[in-house]
Amino acid sequence: MKIQTRKLKEADKQKSSKALDALFFVLADLGDRQEINKLMSQLLTESERLMIGRRILIAQMLLNDVQFEKIIKELGVGADTIMRVYRWLESEEINVKKIIEKIGKKGETKRHDQSGYISHDPFSFSGIKRRYPGHFALFDLIDKLKK
Repeated sequence: MKIQTRKLKEADKQKSSKALDALFFVLADLGDRQEINKLMSQLLTESERLMIGRRILIAQMLLNDVQFEKIIKELGVGADTIMRVYRWLESEEINVKKIIEKIGKKGETKRHDQSGYISHDPFSFSGIKRRYPGHFALFDLIDKLKK
């Protein structure tokens, strides 16, 4: 069930914020990417992980000067979402651009999982397409028909 933050009491917001801060400390202490991945996979729903990944993709596309219309068409997101990510990138509180660029560099490298299989970064566009093929089935069909 989606909660509307404006309806939450301030005390509840503060408790949630403190719990999230505690999570960040745990993640920083873990340091092991596999442990962090396991924790986040258990903590976040598939939809939440997908939405975070899509926001990162939008940010990467904006940093590469991709036009809004193309982002809307390729990712199937609304202009409001793109504007929210754009404002996030323009925020001066932290250097989000550097973080997104760092994520992009990590996404370019291939990784070996425990079985020796080479996989792409799960948050790259190809990784998300591979993980959620049903979401991209129509796009794949259109691409096949164009060829």
